[in-house]
Amino acid sequence: MRRRTYLSTVASGTALAVAGCTGSDDTDDSDDPDEESDGNVSDGDGGDDGGDGNSSDGEMGQQLDEPLDVVIENNYENTYTVAVTVTDDADEAVFEDEVTVATDTSQRLEDVVSETGTYTVEATKAGDVSRSFQWEVDADAEDVYVHISENGEYTVEERDVDA
Repeated sequence: MRRRTYLSTVASGTALAVAGCTGSDDTDDSDDPDEESDGNVSDGDGGDDGGDGNSSDGEMGQQLDEPLDVVIENNYENTYTVAVTVTDDADEAVFEDEVTVATDTSQRLEDVVSETGTYTVEATKAGDVSRSFQWEVDADAEDVYVHISENGEYTVEERDVDA
């Protein structure tokens, strides 16, 4: 009889010991200095993203297949000088130019942006009237058009090149 009691006790103890080993541990035991994080998040190819604590989304700052342009169209009866400034999300100028556009003509400013990101396009007509446009540049982005209409009003917008 003692043998059955002994086996029953051993079996119960073993079951309890194994049950504690198979459960999941939801706590973070990162007290080990070898396992401390330096704030870098893997970019998916084994490297890190440079140490700023942000993960790489793989979209910002990538080279576009073809650079994008800014086109200035003047459908008004007067010739206008238009200054165009493109700044990045850090408010750094990445492109600046000033062109004179005769009536019923257009002027293409080529290769204005060649990387993905967020840009602000500011167009100033006649030295004082300014319009701006937030340009979200990704692989599907289109050129930006500054359009001076027949009544002298103007807009800045993203538009398909073929439009």
